[in-house]
Amino acid sequence: MRQVDDPRLWRLLLIAPLAVSLLLFAVPQYFFISTSFHHNLGYGRIDEAFSMENYARIFTDTLFLEALARTVWLSATTAILCLVLGFPVAYVLARAQSKWTPLLLGILVAATFITPVVKDLGLIILLSKNGLVNGVLQGIGAISAPFTWLGSEAGVVIGLAHYTLPLIVLMLHTVLQTVPRSLEDAAHAHGASRLRVFYAVIIPIVRPGMVAAALMVFNLAAGAFTTPALLGGGRVLTFSILIQRAVILDVDYPFAAALSTLLLVFVFSLNLLSGYLMVKQTGNRKPTRTKSAAVPPALQPNLKGA
Repeated sequence: MRQVDDPRLWRLLLIAPLAVSLLLFAVPQYFFISTSFHHNLGYGRIDEAFSMENYARIFTDTLFLEALARTVWLSATTAILCLVLGFPVAYVLARAQSKWTPLLLGILVAATFITPVVKDLGLIILLSKNGLVNGVLQGIGAISAPFTWLGSEAGVVIGLAHYTLPLIVLMLHTVLQTVPRSLEDAAHAHGASRLRVFYAVIIPIVRPGMVAAALMVFNLAAGAFTTPALLGGGRVLTFSILIQRAVILDVDYPFAAALSTLLLVFVFSLNLLSGYLMVKQTGNRKPTRTKSAAVPPALQPNLKGA
């Protein structure tokens, strides 16, 4: 008789939810991908004949190619900005031994439940020409005239970063908690400075988690609609904006499906490429033998000359 704690039995329980999730994901994807290969007849009607017209229209019109490049640029910029701002915060929270840490983490969790509409409306007030941001910048002499944040790519990036920053902080906090503090203490004992420990000990260990967190932000930003619509003011055309216009204004479901399919394939391919490069880089690392047991072998060369 098999024991209840047999891990194989628990894996069997995952079959049902995985099958339901696959069904809910695969079926809608199949229908809208197949719809993209048909011609629009107007008034919501779709031609049954197979056609590549929608994709030919996308790749021959600079409007859509520029929108794709703009979407990738804004998403990548948001991911890098969130990584730069979020990592120090996550590190401090992971290493802090304070009674306020759980409260701060709770605030971050609560911030993730605030809808993008509420966040964007608040940013519209702050980023307006007479808003707090322009007032502070003019007060310290950084700018001579109010900067136009709304309707610009800078405003969209701020909105996307404001939406995804709590998520990346929570994710990086979880990753950083897996790094033993003893590794940092051992590196300090070998004469490494705090900056050297940060770049030679912590970053190499948590790099896969950083890449995963950055990809999560990139994916969310690439598919975001509310923030580019509200903070972009109709002047920052991203793929999500074009998809919405194709559905609502043009009632062209096949073309909207083609835009969605292209965005899905592009983002999915980028995630696969990033994962492949990360696995390949990790697999090429060869451990170096060292006489010291206090510091992991991979960290010894990095600590020399610190």
